[in-house]
Amino acid sequence: MRLRQIAWMMVVFVNFACSDASERGEGPLQELLEEEPEAASGEDTESESESVSRVTPPTDSPIEVEEEEPPLEFEEAVEASGADQEGVPGQGTVPGFLEEAEEEGTEGTGGALVIPASDLDGLFLYGLSAEMGTPLTQVGNTVAGIVTQVVQLDLEEMRLAVRVFDVQSGGPVGGEQGVVEAYPLEWVDDDQVRISFEKPTVNLEIQLYQSCTYGQVGYGLLQEPLWKDGMMTWGAIETYESSQCWQGGLESSTGLNVHFLRRFGANESYIPKEKEDGAPFGFFQVDSLSGNKQVITRLPGATLADGDGGVTYYITEAFPEKFRAAAKGVFQDWNDVFEEEVGIRPFTLEDAPPEMIPWDPRYRTLAWNTEQTLGAVAPFLEDPVTGEMFSTYVLFWLADFQSMVDSYEQYVETNPDAPWTDFDTAENAWTLPPTWFRADGLERRVMKRRTMPLRRLNMAEIQRFKSRAAQPLEGEDLENFIIADFLSHELGHNLGLRHNFHGSADHENHEDSPSSSVMDYILGMGMPGLYDRQAIRYAYGDGNWSGDFMFCTDENVDVDPGCVPYDLGNPVEYLLGVMDRIAGNYPLDFSTNDLENISQMEEWNTLFLRLRRLVNTYYETLGPSEEPVSTLNEWMARIQCGEECETHSWIRAEWSLYLLYTQHYVGNGGGGGGWEALPLYSEDQESFLFGSYYDLVTNPEVPLLLRYTIADKLGTTNLTGAPGLVNDLISFFEGDEVADEDQGTLLDALYSGQD
Repeated sequence: MRLRQIAWMMVVFVNFACSDASERGEGPLQELLEEEPEAASGEDTESESESVSRVTPPTDSPIEVEEEEPPLEFEEAVEASGADQEGVPGQGTVPGFLEEAEEEGTEGTGGALVIPASDLDGLFLYGLSAEMGTPLTQVGNTVAGIVTQVVQLDLEEMRLAVRVFDVQSGGPVGGEQGVVEAYPLEWVDDDQVRISFEKPTVNLEIQLYQSCTYGQVGYGLLQEPLWKDGMMTWGAIETYESSQCWQGGLESSTGLNVHFLRRFGANESYIPKEKEDGAPFGFFQVDSLSGNKQVITRLPGATLADGDGGVTYYITEAFPEKFRAAAKGVFQDWNDVFEEEVGIRPFTLEDAPPEMIPWDPRYRTLAWNTEQTLGAVAPFLEDPVTGEMFSTYVLFWLADFQSMVDSYEQYVETNPDAPWTDFDTAENAWTLPPTWFRADGLERRVMKRRTMPLRRLNMAEIQRFKSRAAQPLEGEDLENFIIADFLSHELGHNLGLRHNFHGSADHENHEDSPSSSVMDYILGMGMPGLYDRQAIRYAYGDGNWSGDFMFCTDENVDVDPGCVPYDLGNPVEYLLGVMDRIAGNYPLDFSTNDLENISQMEEWNTLFLRLRRLVNTYYETLGPSEEPVSTLNEWMARIQCGEECETHSWIRAEWSLYLLYTQHYVGNGGGGGGWEALPLYSEDQESFLFGSYYDLVTNPEVPLLLRYTIADKLGTTNLTGAPGLVNDLISFFEGDEVADEDQGTLLDALYSGQD
């Protein structure tokens, strides 16, 4: 990336000592700061005015200093934040770049910003728009952004302190534990202050998980500070090092990050939309800090009142030229949706100047990472009161995309019958348990992270798309189709839409597509579906919608067995197909020990349990076929396998166990949990199950591992007919006419289960 190269050549890097003092934010200017009263301990919030410095000139100032007032209640503070704004309130996009800033805002020079002190009164939203792909923004196999903080700005004699504002108590958090970061400040005259962003005096600290944090140890200002449209931004190359992390810590993280302060109410034209009970659409939402209500997140500048062209995206220099036409087509597809459902065409797509930082919260961008291959992600930042998505962008991590597609096509040509396994239990690992980000013992100043859904390029998904396409795409045509499909999905996220993994199962709303929604994980949608169009009408149009829609999203995946990404319309048939592909990957002579290790690493138990939970559910009736799919019958057929069976005996034995389970353990993410019942069998089904197992256990041609596994489990299952089957099997093997060399082994298993 050109910007990164310039940064490394030009920025003079500032290194901080990694002493205990620097980790607490005590820098070399600390001795020059005013001595503050002792702060309250723990999570207590200072509410007395003398505990926190407000906008106060130095004591030798010729102007009269008014007596400070108590901190404002939250509602009052938000209202006060809208006063005395410089520039023009944001309208969804910023009209112009840094060289135009002086027309409507204030641009810093020499790393400093001179502005009226009154501009910094009230409440702000503070955040860090971090460079994606660095360790700071990674959590396991997915990505994370930095959670914003509600803050007030304390203008002290020698520093600007960004201080946490406690919403519950209605006051700032006192002492150094409340200072997120700070910068040198001097008073220019009676009402003007000069803030230097060359080097912070209190260093930023960000939680990774629980008590493990990243602390800022290096900082080099790259982007001049800018105060415009109610937002202050400054960009820096920064290095973070871990502290209090397991196994000696984590690797350091260096990246180009943009700090910002956004005034509450910066966009006066934005009107929040409350969540409506009964609406069958999934939007991201916030529990508004200004009351007991939920508002959905939406893109500003996209309602009828905003007119055409209210939302501008900038396509960055690194985005490949050969995919730009496809990208423009996607924006036009969404414009068509808005024109039909809202009455406007909000999107325009322009080339970004080379110096633009793609994740600068002032701009909406379409970016391409030339160094990594992960997939695509659509980060956003929202106002915690209104739900306004004031910062959005789409990032493609497909550096070697062309070689990936070429390799796939070459492999399929060489191995046309190769099985593909595309069930990934880690797809939704971004929804981490609450204990992961628990903040016990951390100071309030420490910033938090939140994970984001990362859509990966799934080779099996490509194979399945090509196999069902009327005219299979090849080469560059296939590449452009994939890019367009991914971008349409990610723009949906930027519009506030969540995943809808039930879209493929919602056959009544498919029209001519494989899903009702582009927010499903199905390659081949091409453009927004019926669900998406009605969702846009609900959120951005007149609020009405027509039709009933099925919906499930990420947190439903572990709760609802039929909420399955990539399922192509029937979760039962899809999961059975995944089981077939797993079985096809391992020949009969494959090491059993290795197979056990692979199954644990890939968490096959999650797949098998999900399928068991689908027995006798309405999901068996979904799909284009009029006849329902019997999960039990289909699964039993795979266990029985027939003559010349090619499925490994260990896999068949594992499958046989899950049909005997009657309950499963469900955790709640916080260390607790409990047992939940699995779907019951009918009398006919239980008779079929035990009759089939009797035939398997008594057949000497069946692998011993499968026979023994069933016999051993029968004694512990809670199925009502199991004791009778055990007795029947014991009677069989104790009979005089049985000629089975494994007779004794199986009897031991049957008797041991009765103990």
